[in-house]
Amino acid sequence: MEAAKAAKPNRTNRRGSRMDYSISPEGEKFKLPDEEDYRKEYERLFKLVERHRTEGHEIVVVMGLGFVGAVMAAVVADAVDKETGKPNKFVIGMQRPSVRSYWKIPLFNRGISPIKAEDPEVAPMIERCVNLKKTMTVGLDVVKMYTGSINFCCSVKELFPGKNSNIRNTGKLKSVE
Repeated sequence: MEAAKAAKPNRTNRRGSRMDYSISPEGEKFKLPDEEDYRKEYERLFKLVERHRTEGHEIVVVMGLGFVGAVMAAVVADAVDKETGKPNKFVIGMQRPSVRSYWKIPLFNRGISPIKAEDPEVAPMIERCVNLKKTMTVGLDVVKMYTGSINFCCSVKELFPGKNSNIRNTGKLKSVE
């Protein structure tokens, strides 16, 4: 298994000062990933995807975990098969590892919603899918790792600038209806 080449995260703040961490709205600091972190993340996600494929789950990638993407990811991850009542999808949220938004990844993977929604069901749904159902995780540039078929959802605002060429090389991408 060969790790995908790491995209270099944006390590500057809005004023152009160098930062090696991302800060959540609550003030918690998170170190930005380095090449070793990308390698470990690739291996973690590869194992999760293989396990969920073995269980017959569809793999769905949601790019961008802002207001739209976070809720979309949670709703898909919470869905169940109409006939069996069991989960049938595994969702990987993908977030840019930038100074401004990297903090969403570790918080989301704890089951903590990165957004404050008016709907009181959003935060419990994210917590349930991440920690109880285990039908959702969040990672780095995961689209590069796929050679098989995946379902692909995108919150267009969060696409990696200049990285669209990666999408063409990942296999069969289709939208979730």
